[in-house]
Amino acid sequence: MKNFIHQIFRLVFRVALLLVGLVFVGSLLVVAVLLLGLWLVRAMWARLTGRPVAAWVFKVDPSRQWDRFNLGPGKREQDIGRAARPGSGQVTGVTSNVADVTDVVARDIGPHHQPKDKSPNRSM
Repeated sequence: MKNFIHQIFRLVFRVALLLVGLVFVGSLLVVAVLLLGLWLVRAMWARLTGRPVAAWVFKVDPSRQWDRFNLGPGKREQDIGRAARPGSGQVTGVTSNVADVTDVVARDIGPHHQPKDKSPNRSM
């Protein structure tokens, strides 16, 4: 008796999961058909008015996504916009003076200069 009830419960559970899956797939199909119908109405209206039929697109600017995730908290687009206004000639993140980012003084090395070998001699 216990085994029979267990099998009935498993069958009911599987049927319920199947129905939930079918409802989900059906709702996705309904949404897809509604979007297709909306796009077709939009395309027909564009043809009737003589306008070109434009596709629906989602434009992504990779540099904006990079700025969004890699700037620290508290940095907003208006902060970035203040630093580089159009026509000001200033670009955000670029410094004009190399000494601001370099702490090494370059010097000329003669043609016969040999660096000292600091590794210990290993003779075998």
